[in-house]
Amino acid sequence: MGKIVLINGSMNPESVTKRVLQLFAKVLQKKGYETELICVAETNFP
Repeated sequence: MGKIVLINGSMNPESVTKRVLQLFAKVLQKKGYETELICVAETNFP
């Protein structure tokens, strides 16, 4: 199937948002999607 990129917009890497997105990613993977989780705090977005 397709690839879905999940972006965590929180600047706190240990936020609840990250855990929710990780759970969401697991559900999508079970449905056959490839997922990638990106945290804004861990990248150099301006």
